[in-house]
Amino acid sequence: MATPPAPKMGTGPTGPAKGPVNGWITGDLMSKAYGASAIYDNKKEFGFGWWFAYFWKEIGAKGRDENRLKEVLAAVFAHKFPADIATKTAAEMRAEGRKVATGFTALLPEPPDLAKRPAYYRDMLTKLLNVGFREMPTQHAFMVGPKEERLANKEFFTDRIEAAKQGGLARVAIAYRGETREFATVIKHNGALSRADLGLLNMNAPWHPFSDPVVAGKTYARGASGDNCLYTVLSVATDVSIPVGFPLIEDRNIYELNPLPKTETVRNLSRWGFKQYRESKMKTPLLLAKCAISGVPQPSGIFLASDSFVYAVKVKKAVYTQDFVEQQFAMPQDQCKERGVRDVKLKNFLGGARVRRIHLGPARMCGVVGFVQEVKYLVNGIWVPNPNLTEFAKYHFYGDTVAAKQALDMIARQFAGPGGNGVLVGEVDESMAPNPMPKISRIEQWDLSFDQFNSYKGATPGSKAPNLYFGDTA
Repeated sequence: MATPPAPKMGTGPTGPAKGPVNGWITGDLMSKAYGASAIYDNKKEFGFGWWFAYFWKEIGAKGRDENRLKEVLAAVFAHKFPADIATKTAAEMRAEGRKVATGFTALLPEPPDLAKRPAYYRDMLTKLLNVGFREMPTQHAFMVGPKEERLANKEFFTDRIEAAKQGGLARVAIAYRGETREFATVIKHNGALSRADLGLLNMNAPWHPFSDPVVAGKTYARGASGDNCLYTVLSVATDVSIPVGFPLIEDRNIYELNPLPKTETVRNLSRWGFKQYRESKMKTPLLLAKCAISGVPQPSGIFLASDSFVYAVKVKKAVYTQDFVEQQFAMPQDQCKERGVRDVKLKNFLGGARVRRIHLGPARMCGVVGFVQEVKYLVNGIWVPNPNLTEFAKYHFYGDTVAAKQALDMIARQFAGPGGNGVLVGEVDESMAPNPMPKISRIEQWDLSFDQFNSYKGATPGSKAPNLYFGDTA
């Protein structure tokens, strides 16, 4: 990490400063803060502490601004220091800093003056945002110009189309995204907007950085995570292997208040009781599905399951997040395979697949297998199962039926999956996947009741090779 520039002298609140600017934020306090996963109590979902923790998680980014981070901590711990701290000598500052570091043993409560001084806390959070996040470049068109040609060579998007338009060519790509919204909901929402544009989750609160439209109007990449910001960017992918795993089964904001149990005694599904199953259904329900499997001694098994949708969307401009984070944060090559868009208008939704997902473990990279149940295409703002080619071309591709047929074929191929049978296979990290790895051939029963689950679980008590497969994960 580069050595930060030497601190400058500043002016304290009651007179000329004798020590360096923010000199009371000592190495002891910085180290204590770095070692904490959060600074404020963050149990209140989307409250001030929750948002602080979201931004704080990314401060491990390479090349972070240490002086700006000192500014953040100076604001956070201001109430712990004497009011005239800036006028003290460097030695006095260090002594006070060590004292505050020693006393920082528990998460701070939500600031009591949050409502009275929102600008102060918005400035604090904005500075923190700028430590671990990077503003991504303006969304650029692909296949146009030297930079875009270079990105296209790295497979910016693989499904690309050129449609005839008024004597020229309109270049578009087909991207794919996974989400929980049904077909009708996409129409109701007029497409998909970033959460920042929706202004939900306290993002319009006067203490939140995104209450400033200039800040909220930017798109950001996350430093430590090395991917798109969850609130200013919509993530899309080049094929269905990534989006079939989204939304994440481990995303507590979508599925559960308390994700799948982490203790070894209950991570294995075979050890679950009613309490664990009930707790897994605290939000959008997770289901249980009995599946036929091969590749392991057991002929069938029970797995966690969920409903989701994978949509094919038309994009003209996007951010190549993968290229950006590899350069900005020195991320390992190909670790992030996301591309980013700010929004997708309804007219740019091409098709969608309703999918029943089987989860091989408590995280996406343990493995996800999706069984396509239904496919529809958007024509004239309405979802239809069998689009008329002429109408589809007129709605999406300026009447170019050749381009429209090319798009329909591309989407159908993606939704058919690698085996051509409507089974979508997600990415897998072998270190996280069950061992041995089951191959799921079909869903035998969807949405088991607890009684059914319990009876199947106890079908062969004491057997070392039970009829049901409950794969342990690493």
